[in-house]
Amino acid sequence: MKKNILPSIIIILVMVYGCASPKPVYRLQVVDKENISFRYGSEYVAMNYNRLYLEAAYIESYDGFHVFYVTVSNESGLKAVVDPANFFYVVDKIDPYLEKKPDILPNDTVMADSPEERLLKIEMDFSNQIAADENIVGRQILTGIITTVVDVAVTEAIGGNDEAKSEALSERQAVRMEMYKVDRENSKLLIVSMAERKEFWATEVLRKTTLFPGYEVGGYVFVKHYDEIEQMTLNFRIEGISYPITYLQVVYEPY
Repeated sequence: MKKNILPSIIIILVMVYGCASPKPVYRLQVVDKENISFRYGSEYVAMNYNRLYLEAAYIESYDGFHVFYVTVSNESGLKAVVDPANFFYVVDKIDPYLEKKPDILPNDTVMADSPEERLLKIEMDFSNQIAADENIVGRQILTGIITTVVDVAVTEAIGGNDEAKSEALSERQAVRMEMYKVDRENSKLLIVSMAERKEFWATEVLRKTTLFPGYEVGGYVFVKHYDEIEQMTLNFRIEGISYPITYLQVVYEPY
C-alpha cells in the first residue's frame, strides 16, 4: 500500500520555513547625557580640542555595522589629517548573561571600516564582474556555434518531418537564449549595484582628508557591530588626539 507523503512534506516545509523568529533590534545610546543635543531624533555629541571641533551622531545599526555621521571643523591655525581608518572603539562591557562563547571580549579594540580599503574592494569586485559579463557574451557566441551543430544532430535523431524538426530546433535555441538573457540581466544588476555602492562610499562616507584652517568635512563612519557588547567607548582619533564617546548598546526584542 502506497502512502501519500505530500502532506508530510508540506508540514515539514511549513515547520522549517514558517517558524522564523524576528531578530532583536540594536541601538546605541550616549552614556553621558549632559553633553548631548538632538537633531532629527539622533543624539549629537560635540567636542573641541585646540579649536579642532568634532561632532558625532549615532544614526542606526544595520547589516552588521553601527553607522555614525561625523563632522570635523578646523578653526585652529594648523592643518589636520582626518582619517576614519584611525577611528576605533574599545569594548568596556559585554552581556554577562550570554549563552554562548562571545566573539569579542572586554578591552578588545575594533577599528572603524576604512573607506579607502572598502572602495578598493568594490573596484576589484566591479572589475571581476565586468570580466564575468564579457565572458557570458563570449560563452554565448562559442556555445552557439557548437550547440547549433548538436541541435541539428539531435533533431535529426528525433526524426519527423521538416516542420517538426524546425520546431524542435527553435525550442532548444529559445531555451538557451532565455538562459543567456537571464544571465546577462543578473550580471547587469550586479554591475549597477556595485556602481551605486562605489558612488556611496566615494561621496557620502567620511574619507581621508587634509583639513586646512577654516574648512569642514563630514560623512558617514561605519564600525562593526557585535551583539554581545553592552558598553563601548568610541574614539575618534585625529592627529594623535582621541575624542571619546561612551555608548550603551540597548537591545529591543520585537513583540
